[in-house]
Amino acid sequence: MRRVCRRLTPIRGALVLLGAFWLTAAAAAPSLLYSTPEEAPKPLLLDGHALVSYFDKQHELWLRRRDLPAPVQVSTKPGTAARNSYNGLVQGGDNLYFLWRAQLTSGAQRGARQLWLRVSRDGGKTLSPPVRLDSGGAASHPRMSATADGKLYVAWMDLRAGSLQQVYLNRTSDGGRHWLPRDQRMDPGSRGSYDVFVAARGADAVVGWVEKVESGWALKLRTTTDGGTRWSAVQALPNTSGHPMTPRAAYTQAGLVLLDYVEDRGLELRRSDDRGQHWSPPMVLPGTETVGSSGFELAGNAKGTLCAVWPGPFHLQTQKADIYVTCSQNGGVHWPVPARLDSDAPGANQSLAPAMALDDQGRALVVWQDLRTIRPSIFLDYSVDGGRTWAQQDMPLGAEPGRHNAQFPGIATDGAGHFLVTWERADSDDLSRARFELIERRLSLSCAEGQGKSDACKPDPSYSAPAVAPRERLLERVRAFWSAYVAGDFHKGYGMLDPFFRSRVKERFFLSRVGQISYLSFDVLAQEIKQVGYRARVPLKLKFEAKELQLGTEMSSIPPSERRIEEDWVWVDGDWYKVYQTQSGDFLPRL
Repeated sequence: MRRVCRRLTPIRGALVLLGAFWLTAAAAAPSLLYSTPEEAPKPLLLDGHALVSYFDKQHELWLRRRDLPAPVQVSTKPGTAARNSYNGLVQGGDNLYFLWRAQLTSGAQRGARQLWLRVSRDGGKTLSPPVRLDSGGAASHPRMSATADGKLYVAWMDLRAGSLQQVYLNRTSDGGRHWLPRDQRMDPGSRGSYDVFVAARGADAVVGWVEKVESGWALKLRTTTDGGTRWSAVQALPNTSGHPMTPRAAYTQAGLVLLDYVEDRGLELRRSDDRGQHWSPPMVLPGTETVGSSGFELAGNAKGTLCAVWPGPFHLQTQKADIYVTCSQNGGVHWPVPARLDSDAPGANQSLAPAMALDDQGRALVVWQDLRTIRPSIFLDYSVDGGRTWAQQDMPLGAEPGRHNAQFPGIATDGAGHFLVTWERADSDDLSRARFELIERRLSLSCAEGQGKSDACKPDPSYSAPAVAPRERLLERVRAFWSAYVAGDFHKGYGMLDPFFRSRVKERFFLSRVGQISYLSFDVLAQEIKQVGYRARVPLKLKFEAKELQLGTEMSSIPPSERRIEEDWVWVDGDWYKVYQTQSGDFLPRL
């Protein structure tokens, strides 16, 4: 084969410098045991006991209660598929309801998706026999709501009729002892229904969905005022242009409240003060125009406080989201301007997946997963006055924020100032070898509404802020890295690359691909370094050459050249590491 030798210009040489490997980083973000929040562990506080339902690696659903000798298996064979499954745990009076979706793994109905439910009437110590709720075998995205007197409504989307999703319901009025003889279709005549939602209080309940109509999309629902014996006709709510998404309903002191998100508009609110017969026109909550497409959550209490929490703005990774919250003190009638809970600079780091718990005394905790510590960590903020004000400084959970990959926080309260937070973490960036752990953290807010936020109110008295990433050490590391490269010590350089790259690319492979370029000298432009928290952008001037550089089947060269470059460094595992860049990005976690 004829070898052609040509010279590369400094611009072409710079491309080689910045991307020595033709690797992609698209699959670099950690993907933990659970792939959606619906699969994630669900916490509950009951009579001082911490309960958590969770899927294991064999795709079975379990209940862990710390005072019991061993976890209790909830799901039964045939096995469940944890991917895109559902882990549902709600309390209704003295009953605990466990809902999951089982995907059959063998037999003539292999692949069928069935909804199963079990009830515990003694705090999780024993479970009733499993009951199948659907009759179609193609159920997905279930939602449920329970009342204190034994009513439970389970609604879901179903593909039993073909490609168009339909909404079905099953219910019980005696704590799960008896169910409908057959599940009930709720959206007759629809041309495709999505985003089902359900809410219940006393004898009242609402089941709704987003439906495809000739003019676009519409919010539709049906209500009952007699515990589900009779349902209203399908009602289409006043709509604006746009596609309503992820609707949530809640019963409050002011009546029935419905929130949904419409892109480029914000969170739309509708209220009904006559049990769902008539609805107010939609209004956009102040300051919610940038909610983005990642959803929101609702939390309320018996005193009429209703809070919405969301990450925003967040549009396909082009903007980094912060966590926002707004709380109405009169059941959803009036809403203040949202508060931003993140304590770092606005938009500096990605924050997603918020969860919130609120008790009747106005004590509230919001938890979320946050990338300011490079690896995702769980952070929280709190309020003791029903969300009117929030602590000025948020705080991480866990002894060493950023030491593990943490995702999918969940939260519960017992209504007496005690909270249970759960999340999952992996102890390695190489997820094929990682050990996954289910983490529980019990917290308390000792002060009541009106007492203010003193140190005694903090939910975690042992809290200490994460270590500040020192700028002096950054300069030492940058100079040590490039000194090693100038000396040709790529073994030392490899050890100073970020751990996320090193978990994907082993040293032997790395060393076999470097060395064609000679680095002659460098000059770190220290005065121009930009550091924000655990991240830094470092400019420097670099001199390099390549006497022989193989590109595919061709041989090329780079004459002695100088170029200004900017590189990213991150503070992780107690030191600074250089971020390895490829043409398609880096290997850092992205949530």
